[in-house]
Amino acid sequence: MNGPAGGDAAEVTAFVEEVLREAGALLLRMRDDHVVGHKPGGHLVCSADIRSEALIVEALRRRFPHDFVVAEERGVLMGDPDRIWLVDPLDGTGNYVRGLRPWGVTIALVRERRVVVGGFHDPLEGTVLLAERGGGAWLDGRRLALGPPPTTAPAVALSASAPPWQGQARNILDHVWDSGAEIRMTGCGAAALSAVATGALSAFIEVDGGPWDYAAGALAVEEAGGRATTLDGAEVDHTSTTVLAAHAALHAELSRVDWGM
Repeated sequence: MNGPAGGDAAEVTAFVEEVLREAGALLLRMRDDHVVGHKPGGHLVCSADIRSEALIVEALRRRFPHDFVVAEERGVLMGDPDRIWLVDPLDGTGNYVRGLRPWGVTIALVRERRVVVGGFHDPLEGTVLLAERGGGAWLDGRRLALGPPPTTAPAVALSASAPPWQGQARNILDHVWDSGAEIRMTGCGAAALSAVATGALSAFIEVDGGPWDYAAGALAVEEAGGRATTLDGAEVDHTSTTVLAAHAALHAELSRVDWGM
């Protein structure tokens, strides 16, 4: 059937899964054969990032030649502004180059400023998270549905690294710490959002990411029954630089906090 992704939504989602797996297989092959460098701002980049992104962008250009593409390493490839693909060819580069986990590949499609399809692949675990707006979130074919909030202390993942956000990040860290929550730093925002969608994590907060990091995961959280917005409460789209994703009840509580943004 036709869905918000345009055309056959199931076909678009199947395409996303196929490309995610192809990029993941490439990243697995390159784990011991990559060159590491630094981007402006000090963020790591490696040859596996570049190769994975080239594979994904080429696949997108073949299948959707007129679509707009925003890729973390390559930047913007012009096209239809009502169909924007967000690509992070290797989220968790720091983990990847150090032999740690998690890391993975994430792709999302934005139509008319709404994320409509997204996916995240963890090659080491072999898992694929897929989400369609209005069609649910799925992990390896199992539909995700968040249950009641946990009765134990929530586990909250945080991500903040860029100097301009240090003050705000400290405010968030202090609040989460004072609340009694268990704090996790995953090093991979897409994996953290996947964990929120499955219920393994209670919440994820990021203050200095790019929309390619969490557009797919934010949609998955929403489709699983949680809430995912920017820190100021806006819907996540292709311009977002912050994210707050959590079980719906916890999201409402966290949304009342003055983060000092």
